[in-house]
Amino acid sequence: MRTAFVTGSTGFLGSHFLLNSYAANYDQFICMVRGATPDLRRKKIELALTHASNSYSQPYDISAILQKCHIINGDLNVKNCGINPDEVISYLNGNTFDFWHFAAS
Repeated sequence: MRTAFVTGSTGFLGSHFLLNSYAANYDQFICMVRGATPDLRRKKIELALTHASNSYSQPYDISAILQKCHIINGDLNVKNCGINPDEVISYLNGNTFDFWHFAAS
């Protein structure tokens, strides 16, 4: 099983990356998203994926992509992005792990 950690998944590049990589290259994604609550973070990524999907002639199945996403709270402006390493490790389970950095501030 292959896992990708993705920053900037709510931006232009990150959202298009998720759309085009979700089935072909990765089994799951750990998406770092800023937001006060899990619901807000999920809505942000869902909106970004929907907007990105609308730029293609064939729409993507956003719900299928979101099922592969573990959305965690993180912020580039905070030490260690404010991430709990144990939370990230809990999703890996010894899987192949790639890091994709699309975030900007």
